[in-house]
Amino acid sequence: MKVAVDTNIVLRLILEDNKDQLSKARKIVRDNKDEGSIFISSLVFLEMYFVLTKLLGWDKALVYQAFEDILCVREFSFENEIAIRMAISDVRKNLDFSDALIGQVGNSRNLKTYTFDKQLKSDTAFIVI
Repeated sequence: MKVAVDTNIVLRLILEDNKDQLSKARKIVRDNKDEGSIFISSLVFLEMYFVLTKLLGWDKALVYQAFEDILCVREFSFENEIAIRMAISDVRKNLDFSDALIGQVGNSRNLKTYTFDKQLKSDTAFIVI
């Protein structure tokens, strides 16, 4: 059986800050050992980015390393995995993670994304109007 997890489950695995919840999160992974049996939405990555950077003050490089670590867990499968990986690559070129992910999701569907955000003028995923 496949399952999906919410942001707070993945955050417990990263932060290890609540022993009871961490134990429950780890049990989900243990109980779903098949490759790709735990689905993580791309929205979870956006929420994690906000929590880790804005609420907890993590350095962005540390957040992206945590994301890359999550992407390597064999039990996890991801919505828009290639777009997430490309977004992580893009942010290392000084793009905001949410903008990078939005642009890469569009790119994965051979679409350009219209925006009013003039800071995205040099990004080929966007058309600034």
